[in-house]
Parts: sequence; structure tokens; C-alpha cells
Amino acid sequence: MGAEYTPDQTYWTGRKRGTYLEVVLMQKNDTGGYAVVESLGQYERHGAAVAAAAQLAYFQGKRDAQVELRARVHAALESVDLGPVVLDVPDELEGDA
Repeated sequence: MGAEYTPDQTYWTGRKRGTYLEVVLMQKNDTGGYAVVESLGQYERHGAAVAAAAQLAYFQGKRDAQVELRARVHAALESVDLGPVVLDVPDELEGDA
């Protein structure tokens, strides 16, 4: 698998380990190969392992998309001078001291 599925170059997959499948998070390393970053668990049934890896990949992709969308929305708003308004507010209001 040479594909980079996420911005951080990680992806969830299953690896056959004897009679079971292990669901692991892989990350591209400096040599161009991939290394296991995290192991979710081991499954005897192929379908259960695939479902777990697919769900983890979906949530990872959703999180990455939300981060990207948020950054693009903020950049677009700032480009038309609708960025965040910074107010200079004193630490204490008059009469509170």
C-alpha cells in the first residue's frame, strides 16, 4: 500500500497474524516504508476486523475534513475582511474593583 490516505500519512488496515487479523494504524516512515503506530486489537472474524478498520478510517477522515473545512472557512472570511474581531477589553470593568 503506497497510498497516503490522510494528511499525516497514516491509515487504518488489517494485518493477518496467524489465525486472526490485527487492526493497526500505519504511518509512512522516512525510508518510504510503513510502520505500525497503534494496534486496536485482534479479530478472529475477517468481517469484524474490516468493519473496525473502516469505522476508524471514517472517523479519522471526518476529523481531517473538519479541520480542513474550518481552516478554509476562516481563510475565506478573512479574505473579505470578516475575520475575528479583536476587542481591547480591560481586565476589570469599572465598578467591579
